[in-house]
Amino acid sequence: MAGILTPMQMNAGAGLLQNSGIGISPALTASISAYTSIEAISLITYCLDNADKVSGTTQDNLYNLGAGVFPGLTNIVLPADQAVVGKGALTSKLTEHANSLLGADVGVFAQHLSLASSFTASSNEFISSASNADSTLEINTDVNNLLTGAITDTTVALPSFAKDLLNSGNLLNYNDLRNIGNPLSFIKLYQRQAGGLPVIDDYLREQGINPSGLVNAVLLSDPSAIVNSQVKDLTAEGLVNYEDGVNPSDIATTDGKKGLGQAVWDTLGLITGDDLANVQNVLGSSIPYLKTAQDLLDPRKVFTESYKGLKSFNNDGVTVLIYPEGKTVDTDTDIFYEEAGFNPELQGLGQSLYLAVPEYIADSNQALGRSLQQVKDIFNITSQQLSAVAEKLETTKGLDAVIELEKPVPDSTIDYFKNVYGTGSGTNGQFLVTDVLGSVAGYTHTTELTQLAETVGALDDLGALDNLANLYETMKNLFDDAAGYYTIVPVVPPTVPPTYTETWYIPAGRYGVSAGSFGSRNAAVDVVIAAIDVELASLAATYPDQAASTTVNMTNISAQIKREIDNMPKAGIVTDDTQLGIKTAVMGLVNNLHDYGADESLGGTGWILENVAEDNFYGESLIAALREGRNLRRLNNASIGNSLFIDSQTRTQQRATLKDSTYSVDEAKDL
Repeated sequence: MAGILTPMQMNAGAGLLQNSGIGISPALTASISAYTSIEAISLITYCLDNADKVSGTTQDNLYNLGAGVFPGLTNIVLPADQAVVGKGALTSKLTEHANSLLGADVGVFAQHLSLASSFTASSNEFISSASNADSTLEINTDVNNLLTGAITDTTVALPSFAKDLLNSGNLLNYNDLRNIGNPLSFIKLYQRQAGGLPVIDDYLREQGINPSGLVNAVLLSDPSAIVNSQVKDLTAEGLVNYEDGVNPSDIATTDGKKGLGQAVWDTLGLITGDDLANVQNVLGSSIPYLKTAQDLLDPRKVFTESYKGLKSFNNDGVTVLIYPEGKTVDTDTDIFYEEAGFNPELQGLGQSLYLAVPEYIADSNQALGRSLQQVKDIFNITSQQLSAVAEKLETTKGLDAVIELEKPVPDSTIDYFKNVYGTGSGTNGQFLVTDVLGSVAGYTHTTELTQLAETVGALDDLGALDNLANLYETMKNLFDDAAGYYTIVPVVPPTVPPTYTETWYIPAGRYGVSAGSFGSRNAAVDVVIAAIDVELASLAATYPDQAASTTVNMTNISAQIKREIDNMPKAGIVTDDTQLGIKTAVMGLVNNLHDYGADESLGGTGWILENVAEDNFYGESLIAALREGRNLRRLNNASIGNSLFIDSQTRTQQRATLKDSTYSVDEAKDL
């Protein structure tokens, strides 16, 4: 069978499974070496790494050399960072931390990388969602609408609404909601349902309208474009028996001619009883209480169960009821609204249909269409489908705190994810994978240490650090009990068991300190530390720019370590608890190399793995596999195939001998 591994994955896997191919970033190691190889830094690093040779205030003073005035010349963890990073040499703490992330075998690192990658991806979904909440969602979007695909934009009385939808059959054309309420749109829908105009055609002829001509007109034109047109304007020969398209005795419009929409509306008003039932049968509807076919265009009568709860948006975007109870209208011009209980705030929505149907019919249909258009994918569904889902949807009923939200994601939630949870170094507080384990790849550190080595190295080249190095050497000799710096003399007269007198010395000729002898190492070192503090203050005054720049370098290094120490538990990484010898984790890493490589994000898995790859065949194979991942994506995007993968099997091809599970004919006879 086709496999999932490529040659480079196989090569990388061979190394990784033998704990080769991955290590602390070579670039980081080189930058640490460049800095700590400077004589003064090498000497003080040794002393800090052996700080247990002194104790008490002496040790405290050692960890706070110069009180942080020129930290680049001391390699100490700054006092403000010691509670998290630890006390001692910064480069030693960095190396210790990076090694804990790398682990004793590649399986440990594989587990850490997987956890860090999952944590950043999951967290960033929340953080970016918080940043995008107001721009993605309408700020005043009702939570109910989000829960229901915006169906509750129309009504929250979903069971009743579902019943009305089911009763409406195929009456509503969701693919043409802008023409809802238009009599000609109704004719077009009816014709498509029946393949003609059964029942209605007889009534049209009685009104002097040729049904075939009418069908041609609505099929060839947008109903909204011809609803107020007269026959002569349509140039549709044979549409009607009268010159003006209707019987001249009918009620005329303002220009003395009745339009097609009004003519069809009037015709529908004549269809009652059994004929109305037959019309409903064609539409697949079973709407109760209808008196004439005109009622099929009246939402209040189509939605008999739910009309009181139907909603829409006024021109200010405010949600209002289409048929509010107890609404009164004072002006004579609004008589239709008063009779229908229609909301005057929605008046004027259907103005284009005013010459065809009563104003409240036109406006209420357009109001209904406006809210239905908010339903997701409304153009691709039927009333039956909408009914089936509306009947089962749940709302926020009883969830008062949710109902009272002014917007779906309140500012307090956005603020939490952006400003409290989102503490990563990426855009808007998003997490980078390097925010969890960047040290092992040298993220931040390589750059800062390179600058630090250049700054301190330049001072060393000038000879500016010679005296400081002399002081550091004095301290180192005291730590090492070097010849001339330490003696041990048996007590006279001898005791049983023997006792000794220890003495530490500062020889003559050492820079910045006077010769002397001391009864403890602490006392001798205290003298040297005091001299070092004076020298550091002098150097800081002489080279203030260098002192400031090294402070920034070391602060940034500690900040990166602190960031990782803070984020590791969030990602589930507790280095002391990570299991050793997990080969499945290594194989999982190998299988994921293409995906990791395709991650080209800042501080992402691709960058990390490229920087921890060792300078050997296995490390180079790992980098090649990462590049394969990026190339595969590019080839796939271009629809170009590849032959990278090696055939493989997940089970051995050898077959086991299993118990016989079938009957012979003779055995079957005995059953």
